[in-house]
Amino acid sequence: MAVAVVSDAERPHLGKFLRASNAFKPGDLVLCEEPVLRLRRWNPEALSAASRLREAQLFVPEGDSAAVRRLRQATASEADPETSLFVRSVVHFNSFGAGPSGRDQVVFPTLARANHSCLPNCLVDGDAGTLRAVRPISVGEEVTVSYLDDAGLLMDISSRQKELQERYEFRCQCQRCTSVDDTRRFSCPCGGDRLPLDKSRLRCLACKETMEAAELFEAEEHLAQQWLIAGSLLRYFPLPHGHSLGI
Repeated sequence: MAVAVVSDAERPHLGKFLRASNAFKPGDLVLCEEPVLRLRRWNPEALSAASRLREAQLFVPEGDSAAVRRLRQATASEADPETSLFVRSVVHFNSFGAGPSGRDQVVFPTLARANHSCLPNCLVDGDAGTLRAVRPISVGEEVTVSYLDDAGLLMDISSRQKELQERYEFRCQCQRCTSVDDTRRFSCPCGGDRLPLDKSRLRCLACKETMEAAELFEAEEHLAQQWLIAGSLLRYFPLPHGHSLGI
């Protein structure tokens, strides 16, 4: 198999995860498998069939109705509470979206072991049951996917952490989340982008020049306040067509 299910004694919080047994290039197929479970949501046909079945039971003769109830009780198995909780947890934390609108949930035996990263090296296709590399992967590197959608990955660190904590009950410790906020950028005179080096300094990705950020952060806050004031005024005094704010 191109990936191995492993654990790391030095990082027990990861549980069992996927590690690349081969090297992969962007676009390479890493894994393909069939789901062990697929849950369909809002299936009108299923709801209609269940409704018709309930209605049909009203017309079953009393004697036959009692026999049907006994048969159902004899064949129905009562789910063990612990097993039920385990299955629900697996579906909630380890399923992937599928179907035309992504509302179906599918669980795969091996893909479910892929941990989250805000800088993933693989992409899952829930309908095809495939895991493909989106950037180069070295032998021995952990295989990761994103539990967030594309819009979620564009959020800043605090917003991503909040989303992951609320939905999946963990705090992400990936490279993006433990580094400075890479979604907050400022223009540099050289034409490059300045990113926070720490809480007080910026560094340009192009020319590598470092500058104190306090003054720039103050200007950013001032500009944000101006936009808030302008937005409030525009609710009552809209600009004529073709005009724009000179901020």
